[in-house]
Amino acid sequence: YQANRVLFGLDDFRPFHTNNLSFDMQYAHEWQQYFNGNTEVPLLTGDKRFRRNDHLDVFTLRANTRLADLAKNRGTIGGFLQWDLVRDYSNVQNRDSNEFIVSTGLTYQY
Repeated sequence: YQANRVLFGLDDFRPFHTNNLSFDMQYAHEWQQYFNGNTEVPLLTGDKRFRRNDHLDVFTLRANTRLADLAKNRGTIGGFLQWDLVRDYSNVQNRDSNEFIVSTGLTYQY
């Protein structure tokens, strides 16, 4: 198995000109090559040399907000809401997939 990835992104993007809200955006494309023959396809085609090749697209949008500054310069508490879209194209049809992932949490910066 070998994978190569190209990633582009913008960090700390502030379209609303506020100090408490920022956005991060990333896009990645990954090429995945499998060196061993696939064990699923030979059952259908009889070809034991068939190799799986995938192309993975990942788009991430994240909103960050500052919630509170701690006393005595001990850092900042923040929150985030993140949405990921993952699209996996494969030459093995039952391995094609789409994923939509939403996550949220707290951050601490010191």
